Amino acid sequence: MRKLILLYKLSGIEPLKNYISDLYMNSIDEGIRKEYDIIVPVPSDPGRKKVFEPVTEIAYVISRLSGVEISIGNLIKKKTTGKQSSLNYNQRLKNLNGAFMIIHPEKIKGKRVLLIDDVYTTGTTIKKCSIVLKKFASSVYAVTLARSSNINLE
Repeated sequence: MRKLILLYKLSGIEPLKNYISDLYMNSIDEGIRKEYDIIVPVPSDPGRKKVFEPVTEIAYVISRLSGVEISIGNLIKKKTTGKQSSLNYNQRLKNLNGAFMIIHPEKIKGKRVLLIDDVYTTGTTIKKCSIVLKKFASSVYAVTLARSSNINLE
């Protein structure tokens, strides 16, 4: 699964987006419309140039398939951070301190948020995004499709 997601992230092959989005939909409870009010993709790093935003693209498809509203550009990564891949859990937490913020809190206030990310390694990105979202949302649930093969849960 991780290799498939990385292939999509690197290539942007449209059929892969739809296939991966279907896999997300299969992993999310069928009652998604009743359980979540809004879908929020994990934002990418502003300093890394990307042709497209794979997590955001998948979140759009999940929103369309589920009928759940999507919030794009409200949760942002406000600063460029070093790459997480070579860091241990504690270093990752420190690396992401203060990295995320909500621009329009009123758009998620009291809502049940479904946070979408692609690969779970140590959970630090989801944790930091959730902390920011929980200041305003009534609840935050996160879903990823893959776990990294080099998980370090210190």
